[in-house]
Amino acid sequence: MQPDNSRSALKKGRHWQREGKLAEAEAAYRQATEANPSFFPTFQCLGEVLQLQGKLDEAISAYEQVKKLNSKTLWANQRLGEIFLQQNKLDEAIAYFQSAIEINPNFSFAYNSLGECWSLQGKEKEAIAAYQKAVELNPDSKVFSQNLEKVLAQQNQVDKTPDSCPETRQQEPSLGKACEYIWKGLNQLEQLDETSAYSQAEIQWNVAEAYFIENSQYQLVRIDSLAESDKTLLEKSGFSISHLEQIFLDDLNLEESYINSFNQDRKIHLARKVEKKLWERWKYPDTTQGLNFQQSMVETGYIYSICPVSGTVLRSNQSFTLDWDSHFYRFAGVHVFYLMVGGWGGSKRFVYFPHLELVLGRINDLVRRGNNYQQFINTFKSYVVSCCSSFKYYIDNAKPKETVALCGYTTNLGHFFWNDMSGIQNLWENDILHKIDKFLVGPHEYFSIAHIFPEIPPEKFVHTTETGIALFQSLMSSNYFCVRVTDLVVKKKLATRVKQAALQRCSPVFLQEIELAKRHFPILWVGCRYRNRVWLSQVEGTANIIKSLYSEFPNLAVVFGGWSPKESEEATPDEASKLETPIKTFVEQVLELIPSYVQTYKAFSRPNYENVIFCNAIDLFICTVGAETAYLSLIANKPGVIHANTGFPNSVTEPLYVEARENCIPPILIGEKYIVEQDKSHHLTRNYDCDSQVIYNEVIKLTRDLILSKTQDHKR
Repeated sequence: MQPDNSRSALKKGRHWQREGKLAEAEAAYRQATEANPSFFPTFQCLGEVLQLQGKLDEAISAYEQVKKLNSKTLWANQRLGEIFLQQNKLDEAIAYFQSAIEINPNFSFAYNSLGECWSLQGKEKEAIAAYQKAVELNPDSKVFSQNLEKVLAQQNQVDKTPDSCPETRQQEPSLGKACEYIWKGLNQLEQLDETSAYSQAEIQWNVAEAYFIENSQYQLVRIDSLAESDKTLLEKSGFSISHLEQIFLDDLNLEESYINSFNQDRKIHLARKVEKKLWERWKYPDTTQGLNFQQSMVETGYIYSICPVSGTVLRSNQSFTLDWDSHFYRFAGVHVFYLMVGGWGGSKRFVYFPHLELVLGRINDLVRRGNNYQQFINTFKSYVVSCCSSFKYYIDNAKPKETVALCGYTTNLGHFFWNDMSGIQNLWENDILHKIDKFLVGPHEYFSIAHIFPEIPPEKFVHTTETGIALFQSLMSSNYFCVRVTDLVVKKKLATRVKQAALQRCSPVFLQEIELAKRHFPILWVGCRYRNRVWLSQVEGTANIIKSLYSEFPNLAVVFGGWSPKESEEATPDEASKLETPIKTFVEQVLELIPSYVQTYKAFSRPNYENVIFCNAIDLFICTVGAETAYLSLIANKPGVIHANTGFPNSVTEPLYVEARENCIPPILIGEKYIVEQDKSHHLTRNYDCDSQVIYNEVIKLTRDLILSKTQDHKR
């Protein structure tokens, strides 16, 4: 084979990997390595797909070959460290993570992994230092922050238990026995005596979590990629593999059969006016796993499944919420088990069997988030044992539970509209919106849900700032059955709703400002990103684009976008310093470089409803790939130019936008060949540079297309 064949095989491998066809991807990558054995990226790709399939020894060989070909490769060291960490070979793992840091001292992922290794070795000080560095380098990572909080909680507990006091030294095993006793008793693994000293013990959730992290060992099994040893384990445990597979199925007909097994006298038919469609082009777990089970929950007040031992149909109205993307539903079959629903898409992610400490999920999920899922379980167990009485009362309570939709908990503006608001829109289109008893709105309500959906009676809204253990307890004490309703596409009807709601909230003075702005053409929205994935020369580059565009279109107006506060409409001091100030600085620097007579507007820091109107008034936009395009593309559906590091290729971004918005005008992504990476860090945080002339060339093409379109519309 020749180098051209190598590139072709590499391209095929990446295609198959995106499709989730790992065996085909492996074969293609092997062809690529044979054709060009000196090109290290093909071995990196091969190693990753082997790792995804659990072929760890072969993956190690592939990564080692990468290191031979390029001693400064970052991710080969990181992946090798992850494999040895998975195998509990901590010294080897530490060596590779340290090698990654030597290559790039700002590589946050290696510091986080080091923290995990040192924590497992009992080296709390080293672990804390590593986690602190990871958070310092990547403050937006929720996982990094949680890891740091946990190891600090463990350290605090040790500090409160000095070795010099024999009486306090005995508390730790007593705590462990209490945690185990309560957890097993609540899950039918032992008899629970609520009057026992263990049941009466006061247990802090963070201390219990530290215990479970230290002492719990989970076995992860991939239901869609079962090895013979996995099949043997499951069958010896009394499970039917076909029943286990059925738990993950998602189909309205199947849901109806479940429901009607409890309603022999009156058949129930689920609403089917508008069905949720899975994505066809962007193969990601959150977009390829069904959401129909949510409809059963809304229409009946139960979630349904099947006992993997007996095959009996089960239903549950017992829900437990950890966070916006992690909800546990408890089923009592032959054994108690929990179905975890989560991710930004809100689909079924894994099943947890406490009697075996077994986690069963799909291969893509477990490889990507297996460690996170174990973390979720440990947090869940700690919440349960710390509020044992409330949990017991909740699961024994036979009174009807209110069905409550959780919204306003996702910390991302894009997912707020794309998933949460589109989920409520789907309920409305199916005429089942009224079946939700309450809407519990959390602290991240980016736009008033009551204004978007005036059909919902005001008394159904309950606003709260509770999160974590406080929310967990509050939902149980209120006897709520919780569901996060989601969908995967923003429809034109929803976008129209948002615009109408925004218009109703804007002042006449602001609307007059918009009308004056519309006298300009083109109106260009300019975005700013400043925390990560930053266009390094965005100040000079933006100024150059504005000056060049003004020279051809002197009636140009520019809208500076960026961060806006949530429904509070006021920035907190922390938000002002971290979010608002950097954008102000960016705008001030750009204004210093462009002529003062260019008309400019500031959309950042305004209420989100004003931002919606601004976005609908513009002609086109420039911004980075990220949440800012939520209004620009998902709601206003405007043409624009987007740019990002090479971790966001067009093969990913184009179907992302096209499938996320009905009849989307896909933004134009600046090609990879024009992007210069700052370093080799992870694509979610990596900064980059780009020649502003390349962006301008695309902007001028779009502007001329808009002129042509306006001319044709006028002739009609």
